[in-house]
Amino acid sequence: GQAAIANARLAYLMYLKVRNSSRFKSLEDQGAMPQRPLWASTSTKDPAYPKTKYFDALIAPDTVITMPDELITAIRAVPEETFTSRIFRFLFVRRTT
Repeated sequence: GQAAIANARLAYLMYLKVRNSSRFKSLEDQGAMPQRPLWASTSTKDPAYPKTKYFDALIAPDTVITMPDELITAIRAVPEETFTSRIFRFLFVRRTT
């Protein structure tokens, strides 16, 4: 599980590098649209893992995450956790730890 998360995060960093490059800005000025990273198969297979393990690890701005019903149910089970709070944790908390 940890290797998959690490690889996905590296892919996301590469996406940000391209997305924020002057080359892409030039293309964007001409009408180009970014292709967002898609995280699929985000349900956990190991019952020892929390159901939201991959979702919480991969949620980030400009990404698309496929979510099976079981994952949606697990996310809704914690109403004080919003998508915004999860993104905030991704952006700020992980950078300081």
